[in-house]
Amino acid sequence: MIPQRWIEAYLRFLLRYRGSVTIAVIIFTASFGFALTKMRLHTDFFDFYPKFRTFADAYADCREQGNGTFGCILPSIVHPGPDPYIKIY
Repeated sequence: MIPQRWIEAYLRFLLRYRGSVTIAVIIFTASFGFALTKMRLHTDFFDFYPKFRTFADAYADCREQGNGTFGCILPSIVHPGPDPYIKIY
């Protein structure tokens, strides 16, 4: 917990220099507001689609092909391959 004397010193500072603090807050707010006018918001919905399969999907496919457990772990981690549904899309 913050000591009581620190809180009192902070409040005394704010009250003693309230004009300077107000001007500083206005300047910061105006500069952030100006920076907001330069900001662009763009959403590319294709970024939400998975580009690769998950490890579990790649591992299950590898096991279905008849490969052993240890032979499927490393390839499934290193190169899971593209997601087949996204390839069709």
